[in-house]
Amino acid sequence: GGVSRFKGVLSPLDASTFPPSAIRLSLSPSPFSQWRQVSQQLVKSNGKRLFLIDTLALVRRLEAEGLPSKQAEAITAAITEVLNGSLENLSLSVVSKSEMQKSEITQEANLSKLKSEVQSSQEHHFSLLQHENEKLRHDIEKMRSELRHEIDKVTAEHRLDLNLERGRIRDELTNQNAVTSNLTNKLDRVSVFPKFTH
Repeated sequence: GGVSRFKGVLSPLDASTFPPSAIRLSLSPSPFSQWRQVSQQLVKSNGKRLFLIDTLALVRRLEAEGLPSKQAEAITAAITEVLNGSLENLSLSVVSKSEMQKSEITQEANLSKLKSEVQSSQEHHFSLLQHENEKLRHDIEKMRSELRHEIDKVTAEHRLDLNLERGRIRDELTNQNAVTSNLTNKLDRVSVFPKFTH
């Protein structure tokens, strides 16, 4: 068909074949004859692929089909403009997707960092709680030990006091018994002497 006649006029090329400074096709109102002298121009798309546009070959094909030079040049300029616009839109679309992916990666990194910080903070607080709990348990155990020691001390003092009091009472009873025995002996001697006087 008509499209197959222009086959080869546009051909995709790898971006590594051409430097990044390849000239984008100008659509300025300069005479067509100026840019017609450059038969091959590069149109940059998404930075990965470049399209080779052989404008001179396209004009020649159109002229070979019987179109006047002016009309062939106008059609070539229109095709180039449409292609440039399409490639520019595609480039913007690709850049947008790239930026979106970059933003997603950044958000994921920030989220991961936030999760790590929250987890680290939780672990730190949990460690502090464990330390405080251990300290409180140690203080309670210390107070319990001191209280037990005081109770034992008071009990021992009371037991000593009781033993001393018991010993004192025993000594008093012994003394009382001795006094009583002496008095009894004296009374017995006194009661015996009068019998011998009569």
